[in-house]
Amino acid sequence: MQVYKFLQSKYGLRTVRERRLKISEVRTLNDPFDLLPFDLSDPALRQAVVAARTKTGEDVGLLCFSRHWYNPVLWTHYGDSHRGLCLGFDVPDERTKPITYVDRPIKLEHFEPETADRMLYTKYQHWVYEEEVRVGALLQEKSGCHYFHAFDDELRLVEVIVGAGCPVSQRTILRALGTHQYGVTILKARLAYDAFRVVEDEHGFA
Repeated sequence: MQVYKFLQSKYGLRTVRERRLKISEVRTLNDPFDLLPFDLSDPALRQAVVAARTKTGEDVGLLCFSRHWYNPVLWTHYGDSHRGLCLGFDVPDERTKPITYVDRPIKLEHFEPETADRMLYTKYQHWVYEEEVRVGALLQEKSGCHYFHAFDDELRLVEVIVGAGCPVSQRTILRALGTHQYGVTILKARLAYDAFRVVEDEHGFA
């Protein structure tokens, strides 16, 4: 499956240059209901779910992607208002899991093993525009304050899309790729003329 990660240009270039992607830790996710998609009115159940969330976050993080790169809202929210980059990765289908979106908290009778899976891959319906796909990642390689997942056969960079308002040149992208240019497509984006979407600029970087 090909999936996409939106980043500010400076972080996108660093990601390409260092060939590693920052892992999102549970405690830093931008949705406060992430991993808490349940009706937690019952105190005992609430305690169990919150404890499970905390425990999960000690060992496992998430690589969060979108299925597509054409949504202008994604560029605005995560691509520095179209001034950033979007990186396309090939990830094995068996490593990916799409988010299920729900319009109300899930009712639970009790906490069970499969509850953890629903915790990780369920979000509130209003996040549906992200078309999010997640990959679980162990928190092992730490650099500074963050954990990273190195590019490999299961996280293969195949595309770099430069935002419509991003000043980064094709030459800069090529320098960041270095000897890993082969097999990576570089595109310049623009706003579509006939739809609310982002498309490839047919004039490239001219």
